[in-house]
Formats: sequence, structure tokens, C-alpha cells
Amino acid sequence: VAMPDGEPMKVDVKLHNHFDPWQVEPLLKIIPDEYMDWEKGMDLDGRVAIAASATGDLGEGRMPLIRASATISDGRFFYPEAVPYKVKSIDADLEAELDLNEGGVSRATVNKLSARTRGTDVKVSGTVEDLLGDMLIDAHLTAHLPLEDAMEMVPDSMNLAADGDADIDLQAKFRLSDLDPIALDKTAASGKITIDKLDVTYDSINVISPKVDITLQLPAVEHEGKVGDVHLVSTRLAVEKGNVNATIDNPDINMGLNDITREQIAAAFDIKIGDAEANIDSMMVSIEGLDLKGSARLDSTQQNIVRQYNPDVDIDLHGAVLYMPELPDAIRLSQ
Repeated sequence: VAMPDGEPMKVDVKLHNHFDPWQVEPLLKIIPDEYMDWEKGMDLDGRVAIAASATGDLGEGRMPLIRASATISDGRFFYPEAVPYKVKSIDADLEAELDLNEGGVSRATVNKLSARTRGTDVKVSGTVEDLLGDMLIDAHLTAHLPLEDAMEMVPDSMNLAADGDADIDLQAKFRLSDLDPIALDKTAASGKITIDKLDVTYDSINVISPKVDITLQLPAVEHEGKVGDVHLVSTRLAVEKGNVNATIDNPDINMGLNDITREQIAAAFDIKIGDAEANIDSMMVSIEGLDLKGSARLDSTQQNIVRQYNPDVDIDLHGAVLYMPELPDAIRLSQ
């Protein structure tokens, strides 16, 4: 530290942890209680190694630039108010740059952050700009996620249940202020989700598939006026709602969706399917290829299935056979 007459102090300080990584839990216990309100109800531990430096002027309204890096290993975290299950095997490689001067920009880099909980494995990397303000987060996430783990984070009001195993690869950019409440219209995101052994129920609709590939894009590119694009491809879907059940081969579903976190589903869609078979009570329809293009808006207050979804659809039917017990012969429709 240099202290020239009449000028701010010149600071050049470096801190290195040359010892074994520190255990977090004992360190937290030596901090006075008045500074630990944030830690109440939280179980937090791990091994941390740090390095830091401060360089620049100190005084006359100036602060030195602070750079820091940390590695975390064997970490654990449990805070039931935020996450309903324990997070373990936390490993991280982090860097931060703090400029506390007026107009200064502070940022952090997550070179690696990985963790496990139940059957879920998560890896994150990315950057955080405006670290001391309304953070701008640019993150890449990969994860293996049993859907039953995710269901504990879904509000009961969504009336959603799901089972299966998802592999996720997502890139997203958003402000911290856009998470509460969630503002999908201010989020940029893209990625792919592959789900094996899908079994999902939304409202009164149940969908089962051996494998589904879902591609996501926010904001929507293909569907003007929608929040996001969703492209779903599968080898086979089984769908059931009340007395209606159907099996669909090789569905290719391209949709534009509204903000489903704020209102019921409204979608524009372009659907192509191969062979399909549907049963409605004692009537059966076998379809030999079908293209659908149009829109639908869910109104769960309605009892009639058509009024519930308010469809506006153009249909290109390649061919179909209709079986009804009241008819002596099947009815064949051809293009």
C-alpha cells in the first residue's frame, strides 16, 4: 500500500489460500450471530479454496478493483423454504470482479457448477453481469431430471403431474428481476429436452410416450405474437381424455405458446402425424395420415370438449376408416 502525499492510497493486495481448502461449516460458526440472519434454517457446508486481489486507488471517492476466485468441493445445501430437497455433491469453479466505483461494472463467471439431488444431476456454466444490481444472467444448463423430482416445484394450481426421465440442454439469458414473478416474455432461451418413458397429466388429459424430443425457443421465431416456439417429435403417443383415447404414430407437433405461467394455454399449431387410431365410446376411427393447422385456447370452465379448446383448424386427412356398431359396414374416407 503506497500513501503519496495529497493523493489516494495506491493499493495492491493479494490473498492466496496456500493451505488445505477450508471447511465452510466451522467458519460460519465463528461469525457473530448478528451477521448470520441469512443463514437461519439453512444447512450449508463444503470445502472452499479462495484467492483474491485488490488493486487501484483508495480514497477521495475511489475504490480499488477487487478480483476473486473460489473453488468449492463436496458441498451440500438444504433450505426448505427455497428447495424442497437436499442438494449435495456441489462442485464449483467461480470468478468475480467487483468495481465499487460510481458507474463501475461488476461481474461473475461460473466456469463450472455441478450438483446432485435425489436422482437429479445438474451442471451450469455462464456469466452474471451487473452483479451488484439487477443481475443479467447468461447461463448454460445441462441436467438429468426425473420428472417426479420436478413436480414438487410446480404449483398445485397448474393441475399438472408427470413421470419419466428428462435429459436437458438449455441456454438462457434473463434478468434476476424477471424470476419473481416469472416473465417469460423478457427471457431469451433455446435448447432441447429429451424425455424417456413420459407419462404426463395436465388437467384431465393424459399423454404417454416411450420417447419425446422437445425443442424450445424464446422468444418465438416461427409464431408471431406468441411467447415461445415448441417443437415436439415422437415415435408414438397415447392420449386419453375421459371417454376418448387415441394412439398416434410419428407425431410432429410445432406450436407457438402464450405465457402459460400467467394464463391458460393458447396455442397456434402445425401438426403432422402418421397412422393413428382413436376410440370414442364404441366408435373407432383409424387414420392413415393427418395434417392439422390452426389454433386453440383452453377454457377449463367449459364442460364440452370442443368449447374447452375453442379450436380453429384446417384439416388435411390422407385417409380414414370409421367403425361404428350401429353401421353394418365400415365407412372409408379417402383424400
